[in-house]
Amino acid sequence: MGYMTIAGLLLITAGWAIQFYAMKGKDKSIQKNFVLVNCLGIAILIFDGFNSGALTDAAIGNILTLVASGAVYLKIK
Repeated sequence: MGYMTIAGLLLITAGWAIQFYAMKGKDKSIQKNFVLVNCLGIAILIFDGFNSGALTDAAIGNILTLVASGAVYLKIK
C-alpha cells in the first residue's frame, strides 16, 4: 500500500470524524466539510489507482463513489 493510498484513506477517516463530532449535538444533518474531505480522499485513491497503471474494479467503484459524493456536496446548502 503506497503513501497516496494511505493519505486518501486518512482523509476519508478524517471526514467521518468531522461528521461524527458534528452530530454530537442536536444537528444530525450531513456536514458539507464531511463530504468535501471525503471527496478529496476518494480523488486521491482514484489518482493513485491510475498512477499505478491499472484500471481496476476498485478504481471504477471509486469513480462512481466520487460522482455520487460530489452530487451530494452540490446538493447541500
